[in-house]
Amino acid sequence: MGYGHLSIDERESIMKMAAQGFSYSEIGQRLGRHKGTISREWRRNVSSTGEYLPHLAQRYYRRRRASAKAPYRLEEDGKLRRYVRNKLRQYWSPEQIRGRLRRERKIHLSPIPLNYTNLCWSP
Repeated sequence: MGYGHLSIDERESIMKMAAQGFSYSEIGQRLGRHKGTISREWRRNVSSTGEYLPHLAQRYYRRRRASAKAPYRLEEDGKLRRYVRNKLRQYWSPEQIRGRLRRERKIHLSPIPLNYTNLCWSP
């Protein structure tokens, strides 16, 4: 079960299986998703009439994505990304890098996500 956003096809499958009486667990197993993903999808995207409509759910999803927070600073700032990459290659922890940036450069970053540690191996 990998992470990824639900597609419109998956949303349509959720609607059909729910109409047939499948549980969130059963729907999740058939789609290769966690039951929590299905439950959250249903809870977030049910219409005001209590119906789950895939195209409406897709519209809600797009609206949430558009209003989501800005990209991580590391994605936009090449100089900062190189600094972090170099420190990671020197086996600094994300916490050490964050502390040094705050103290020396007055840059306040949210905790550096662990998936950014792959920066040290990417170009």
